[in-house]
Amino acid sequence: MMRGLLVFADIVREDEHDELVELMELYMIYGYGDIEQTLCSDSQFSRRQRHPLEGDRMERRRERLAFSGDVEDGPPLSWVIYWRGRYRNRYAGSIVARLQTWGHVFWDRKRLININGTKEVLRERDNHN
Repeated sequence: MMRGLLVFADIVREDEHDELVELMELYMIYGYGDIEQTLCSDSQFSRRQRHPLEGDRMERRRERLAFSGDVEDGPPLSWVIYWRGRYRNRYAGSIVARLQTWGHVFWDRKRLININGTKEVLRERDNHN
């Protein structure tokens, strides 16, 4: 949690503890502010430069990410396909809207294959990466 608080403090540019707590309540609890701006690629790029997470370092090292079945703590097949079996610490705007709208990461392997979802993921990946 401390890592998240430091990142949040940097985003809102506040160092005073009480002010930071108040801002965090407004942004995170009451939905105040523009969360889209916080999650946009520019903000994420800045965060990755100033406060890289282990996932960011894994991405930079281009670590392999294999599909190990439909397990709770593993990546979904569509994610592995989309990122060509490499670790990516990405979300939201990094994925083309067309895939986001049908929730490609929520489908298990069997269903993804049965609905030809793997072909759709491949098509969108090849058109946008």
